Amino acid sequence: MINSMLRNRDAIDVFCTRHSDLEDDRLDPEELEQLSNAIAILEPFQSATLRMDSDFAEIHNIPVELDFLRSTLTAVLRKYQPNPHCHIRRAAAYAVVLLDKYRESYKTITVCIAAVVLHPAYKWEYFEVAVTKQE
Repeated sequence: MINSMLRNRDAIDVFCTRHSDLEDDRLDPEELEQLSNAIAILEPFQSATLRMDSDFAEIHNIPVELDFLRSTLTAVLRKYQPNPHCHIRRAAAYAVVLLDKYRESYKTITVCIAAVVLHPAYKWEYFEVAVTKQE
């Protein structure tokens, strides 16, 4: 929906200009930029969701996806650090809190831990590296 609005923003602007009662609903350049940035932020979440919602999703990939999303959000927080009142920054900070909650709960589920440890590409090293990154 946001992509569609951004593609058609000139037509929307003309429409709002013709209807004076919509003048207050027009987006200023800063708001349009924030929407464009939101698209870039949301794309990794869509990709991760599609990967985990497929017939090929496997339990050992859950922490990998959660860590990928966490790193994406950390980059967003760094990018918007100078502007603490930005809506995107506040949403990203809240999303980090939620992801951390999910990541912590994942660590308490034995079958999930076993799935990662038994996977030849990860083993215990995955958790050791994850702990090192958090410190």
